Amino acid sequence: MIRRMLVVAAVLAPMLAQAQVQTGTIELTGASQLGFSSSSFEQPGFETQERTSLGFDVGGLVYVTPMIGVGAGFFFQKTTTKTGADQQDFDLVGFAPKLGLALPVGPTTSLYGEAMIGYQRSDSDGFGSSGVILGLGGGLKVFPVRAVSLNLGLNYRTTSLKADDSGAKATLNELFVGVGLSGYLGGR
Repeated sequence: MIRRMLVVAAVLAPMLAQAQVQTGTIELTGASQLGFSSSSFEQPGFETQERTSLGFDVGGLVYVTPMIGVGAGFFFQKTTTKTGADQQDFDLVGFAPKLGLALPVGPTTSLYGEAMIGYQRSDSDGFGSSGVILGLGGGLKVFPVRAVSLNLGLNYRTTSLKADDSGAKATLNELFVGVGLSGYLGGR
């Protein structure tokens, strides 16, 4: 049994190494938040309400081991709510240190995960709020060439916001699909 496991490990190790980053590699990532969440709300006697949301993330990791990276991310999201002729915009901007994990699963693919905790600021028609953001995500990276990966993942974020003027509090929870592109510099 042990002999079979060693043979399998010897055969798989070269394949896994091809999708693996090396210590010191820098990963630069850009992604969209495809949780466009375009929705419409209708109630008899009230005007129709339409809501659209679009966002993006940029970030970077430095791999301290072939599987673990540390870095930071910056993100922006804009949500517009229209009710009849009225329109309200809600902008979120955030920054968070993050921890990344890469697990090669084939010659040109790897699974990834990330966790972050940081700061987020929002503005809604002149009213500001700020708070702490927590995020988790994971997905699949496909490497069409050695220094580039196409990323598809599922992300969850929760933010606790407190209004600047009134002290009112709100909690935002988001689940969205992220589609991105990463470039690798250095050790890859």
